[in-house]
Amino acid sequence: MNDEPSSKAKGINTRLAHIGHNPHEYHGFVNPPIYRGSTVLFPNAESMAGRDQKYTYGTLGTPTHTALETAINDLEGSTGTVLVPSGLAAVTLPLLAYAEAGAHMLFTDAVYHPARRFADTMLRKMGVDVEYYDPTIGAEIARLMRPNTSVVWTESPASNTFEMQDIPAIAAVAKAHHAVTMMDNTYATPVFFKPLDHGVDVSVQQLLEDVVAVRAVGRWVSESVARGPVWLWPCSPSSVCVVRPPPTTPAGSTPGRFSSSPPPTGPTCRRPRWS
Repeated sequence: MNDEPSSKAKGINTRLAHIGHNPHEYHGFVNPPIYRGSTVLFPNAESMAGRDQKYTYGTLGTPTHTALETAINDLEGSTGTVLVPSGLAAVTLPLLAYAEAGAHMLFTDAVYHPARRFADTMLRKMGVDVEYYDPTIGAEIARLMRPNTSVVWTESPASNTFEMQDIPAIAAVAKAHHAVTMMDNTYATPVFFKPLDHGVDVSVQQLLEDVVAVRAVGRWVSESVARGPVWLWPCSPSSVCVVRPPPTTPAGSTPGRFSSSPPPTGPTCRRPRWS
């Protein structure tokens, strides 16, 4: 635990300078050390077979990655963060978690172009019905919802054209139809807009311009974060996804990371309506 006072009592500049740091854990040095490596040792064969320690392989996360995840969780108000190698990876990771033949996904027509290309090629090839909507549609998106709508993808401000979406209204409609709301929050960042506080389930952010340009974080590029019963599989660290926190911490999970076990099937795990 960090001995610092609650971050909620601090100004944003102070929080940005301190979140993710715990000098007491690394002998008083101000910044987290950079862990370079892939192989992680276990105390014995039984421990290795059970994978019962926090770090098991370099590409699945190191204490350096955890420091960044912790900082992002603090800013986003999220339960978990997944770091992946690029902005496109941060986009595709949560979409693939809900992609299956017969699913219907709604995308804002002002979506980031590589995300549109992924939707038009890979998702459609997987049997997903992709539909684009006017970014200014607001609550009227209800008329586009179907029983098999699994994801509503938002982006505000939009790439290049900068439309502002009514995120709370769209998220409320999606929730009423048992769909997951995802948002590309790259332009605003959680400093200026917190998607999870406005009904969004998964927040995606390209970190290159905002975080990497300001602080030395190695090669991390993007993130996906979430809070709640939305489950993603951890990826190699560079982008991030955040999820809204469930009522209780699922068995097998560790703070700041997603469970390494399959998601539970009970009420704490949201599944598509048709599955």
